[in-house]
Amino acid sequence: MGSAVFRMVKSADSPLKTPSVATTTAAMRTTASIAVVGSLLLAAPAAAAPATVGVNNDRFTPKSVTIDAGESVTWAFGEGGHNVDVYDGPETFKSTSGKNANGTTFAHAFAKAGTYSYVCDYHGSMTGTVVVNAPAPAPAPVPVPNPAPAPKPTPAPTTAPKPVTSPTGITQPLAAVTPGAKTVATPAASPATADAQASDPAAAEGTAAAAPAGSPAAAAADGAAPALRALGFRRNRLRLRLSEGSRLVVRFVRIDAGAHRVHKRIVRARKRTARLHIKRWMRAGRYRITVVAYDARGNMSKPLRLRVSVRRQPSRSAR
Repeated sequence: MGSAVFRMVKSADSPLKTPSVATTTAAMRTTASIAVVGSLLLAAPAAAAPATVGVNNDRFTPKSVTIDAGESVTWAFGEGGHNVDVYDGPETFKSTSGKNANGTTFAHAFAKAGTYSYVCDYHGSMTGTVVVNAPAPAPAPVPVPNPAPAPKPTPAPTTAPKPVTSPTGITQPLAAVTPGAKTVATPAASPATADAQASDPAAAEGTAAAAPAGSPAAAAADGAAPALRALGFRRNRLRLRLSEGSRLVVRFVRIDAGAHRVHKRIVRARKRTARLHIKRWMRAGRYRITVVAYDARGNMSKPLRLRVSVRRQPSRSAR
């Protein structure tokens, strides 16, 4: 019992070992590396996820979704009698040639970035948008510290020149020569070259000419959507007012017939007043028309919806 107590006291009185300088430095480097990796993970942007659009109550929900390039959008049809017609964007497609049945789904992977607009061909008021973001750029590589420069070699000593005695008896000293060195003659600039550099300072300094002001590269992009409104409908002609030259997408469906089929026409219209002779597209009857304008930058106007009655025009013999 006495020997055991003695060993315990001796162990308690023994001096503690202090950590060495190398162990402390290694621990500090490990902590700094963990902090750098954690900051890079926190700074990474969150990527968009694949989206699902519900088709219920004659509408798409949500009406607009945003994904990244390469991801998919799935349309879940909670009721029949609809389809998906992507008519504008980097690519166009349809979910089916007819109508999708109730309880079915349709998925599409978007490989190109941009804005896609779609509509149900059987219900002109059912519209939606898919915004596809470009892939995120690769993270910048972590810079690697450059190694310490190598020490410069010590130059060789210069040999002292020896005097040379000429035949006339005059002693002439020689220039100092370094062993292994080569003598290179530097030609002087000719007067013609000096005059050319003096007359053209831009060529001598290597300056580049600036791009002219007002060029397409210096023009700022205009993100305003075109304005579209109806001026009237008379003699089977629809008059519209446009704020700028645009591409018009016209969809119309006859509402006094049994079949419910949406037709589409695309025309070009200039700024200000545009006249559409819709009798060339439609037979006599009552129609529901939806018009959307797209400018050269792809900006879309608010849809213009109206109801018109197309009448038969009397023939020239009847007049």
